[in-house]
Amino acid sequence: MEPPESSLEIAFAQDRVIGCGPLGGLQAGLAATATPFAFVCGGDMPSLSGPLLDLLADRVRQGWALVPVRRGRPEPLHAIYPVSSLPEVERALGEGIRMMLHLIERIPVDYIREEVFRDLEGAERSFDNINTFEDLRRHSA
Repeated sequence: MEPPESSLEIAFAQDRVIGCGPLGGLQAGLAATATPFAFVCGGDMPSLSGPLLDLLADRVRQGWALVPVRRGRPEPLHAIYPVSSLPEVERALGEGIRMMLHLIERIPVDYIREEVFRDLEGAERSFDNINTFEDLRRHSA
């Protein structure tokens, strides 16, 4: 069986400033985005939950980031960012800020509590990231 055709256009954006970690990737992605918002996740997150992404897309407000809070901590690498935050991302990079947690202190953010999404299909695994062989073994079990 062949996979279904997709109407999605995929564009790749390379970091403009090398060595800035996820914040540099956010800058490149937002600069290349043709929509008002971009969903941002780690490249090491293999099990994103469609129902959770749908919920985030339904809840995002114009000009505000939407960041899930899981186990009491914000998840800025599984969040939606408005393109309008690009100037602040660039300012933060220019000031030497590299952590996404520090960025979300500088932009308008709505947080979505775990209680709201906990029971959605695949929500817990959506935040899994694979950094080591042990993580891969655990994830594959």
